[in-house]
Amino acid sequence: MSGEVLPSFERSGSGDANTGGEGRKVVTNTTCLSSRVRSWMDAFSVRRQRRHPSSLRMRKWRGLDLNLGNSWIRGEAMSHLLASSFFFFVMLSGDLSMTTILVTGGSGALGRELVGRLVNMSYNVRIMSRNPERHAPQASATLEWAQGNLETGRGLAQAVAGVDVIIHAASDPMHARQIDVHGTQLLLTKAREAGVSHFIYISIVGIDRIKYGYYQSKLEAEECIKQSGIPWSILRATQFHTLIDTVLQAATKLPLILLPTDLQFQVLDPGEAANRLCKIVAAGPSGRVPDLGGPEVLTGKQLLRVWLKQRGMHRLVIQLWLPGKAADGFRHGYNTCLSEPRRGTITWSQWVQKKYGKQ
Repeated sequence: MSGEVLPSFERSGSGDANTGGEGRKVVTNTTCLSSRVRSWMDAFSVRRQRRHPSSLRMRKWRGLDLNLGNSWIRGEAMSHLLASSFFFFVMLSGDLSMTTILVTGGSGALGRELVGRLVNMSYNVRIMSRNPERHAPQASATLEWAQGNLETGRGLAQAVAGVDVIIHAASDPMHARQIDVHGTQLLLTKAREAGVSHFIYISIVGIDRIKYGYYQSKLEAEECIKQSGIPWSILRATQFHTLIDTVLQAATKLPLILLPTDLQFQVLDPGEAANRLCKIVAAGPSGRVPDLGGPEVLTGKQLLRVWLKQRGMHRLVIQLWLPGKAADGFRHGYNTCLSEPRRGTITWSQWVQKKYGKQ
């Protein structure tokens, strides 16, 4: 953050309002006031170029002391100040709605929910993708696509240019070291060079308790963000409904299902995670925020039963025992966060009902 101080109109010293007594002479003519206004506008322009997010910008502006009372400013000078103040208010309000947010992983289950909400909130949204031309028809006045590759770093500088906030939702369990660790480091470097003022990361509940390679990479990515020098927020969430749905679709292609039915999950609707991320954007850098999980904890067996019933399917299920510390962590529910007071409200049954209806 810059330590510059915005010029402000303030009374100084004691004595007569026009001479200032022991204090400095007080502005009473239009020419002097205009120079003050120009100085104020110059400072405001600098802040606009730096493109701080709305919450930080408002905290800076709350420090302004606009004393309009008594004999401090008279006549024509007062009218100039009022007109200028109204002009500045309009400019500031417009700038708040023009915050630009870069979303990585914007075409995923969470990203799709998030992008729609951000656009509806009048943010300028830029989605980073390796193949943006595929999504070009979806572009609009407040939605654009930028090409960027987290594995190679190609295009990242252009993707973050002019961005206020980054929501980093891209992840790859199969290439966690390259994408979640190295890719995050590359993105942070370019974000720092571009002056990004808020870096938001979506992580996973239990990554510090479950010994799993992918989770260790997510934990390392969190540490990179904390040490980056960029103001940050990290939200850990439980597994999404969409993930469990994808696993069950693959597992039920044959009449016989081999599934680890004793693992526990606190499944969460991606839209509710998107809602929380939008609140984090509005709040500004918040550090590690409370974890977010679904409204209930279910075993793999319970999740499968609801899913099969809703789809009118019948399968022979054989429990698959998974060895190792990672599976043991899921069996003990280390990936859940029922102790958190704020949780999602959409249950697994409700989500499946909404997606598949009566079949």
